[in-house]
Amino acid sequence: VLRDAALRAAGSSRSAARQVVDERGEDAWLASDEHKFSFVRVDNAAQIVFALECGRQRCATDTDMLSLAREVQSRVPAASKDRSRMPELLAPADVPGWKQLPAPPSPERHEYDRMRLDGSIRDAAYSLNLWVWRHPSEGLDAKLQALVGAMRDATPDEQVARGGFTGSAETGNGTQFVFAVPATDTVIRLECSPGLCAGPEQARALAMRAAHKAQDAGNFVDPNADRPRPYVPRGNVKGRAERIWLPLSRFWLPIR
Repeated sequence: VLRDAALRAAGSSRSAARQVVDERGEDAWLASDEHKFSFVRVDNAAQIVFALECGRQRCATDTDMLSLAREVQSRVPAASKDRSRMPELLAPADVPGWKQLPAPPSPERHEYDRMRLDGSIRDAAYSLNLWVWRHPSEGLDAKLQALVGAMRDATPDEQVARGGFTGSAETGNGTQFVFAVPATDTVIRLECSPGLCAGPEQARALAMRAAHKAQDAGNFVDPNADRPRPYVPRGNVKGRAERIWLPLSRFWLPIR
């Protein structure tokens, strides 16, 4: 199925293609017409299938085509592990004088016609920390001053909120903001690492968003959170109940 899909993408039919075997003993397909050569290769180890087209000016014979295909195949293992290296599959040195053009958007295809690689970076350089104190026991001003006193280089910054401060993060070279929101009796501290916030402006934008959200106390409540419900006897239920909580004892019957 993968070979047929790739051959259709290359504009060749399976009947017009001939099967070739590479140095690793795996199958590939080579097709040609009066204008170009088309090569299809399925790499089972890397879980990648690619179709390569080469015009007669660059690939005069099938030997030229197979030589270019081997260069592309040698870069597949690295590209399968890092999707940012996909453009390296075909290097400028492979086709001297070429001009890279953006690919036109293709219609949505089946799952086997697409490839998606997801990755995550687990590093302190890519982190965002947010602390929120609601109704601090020592009061807004005292809590704010305590946080500012723990900062290395606190500087007044009222762009986020009145009476706010900014400074370097406790770890790394990031930026942190400390400010109070009197409307909801809240103190907020936000710390953004350099991987996510390249400069203070990016961190300030996130702090302003947090300050705006903190103006409404309803944003601190999760509407989907489970809340305790009263115990309802089975015989006293009238109409349609959303959820019934029953203690499992001999005087109560569990709902089956």
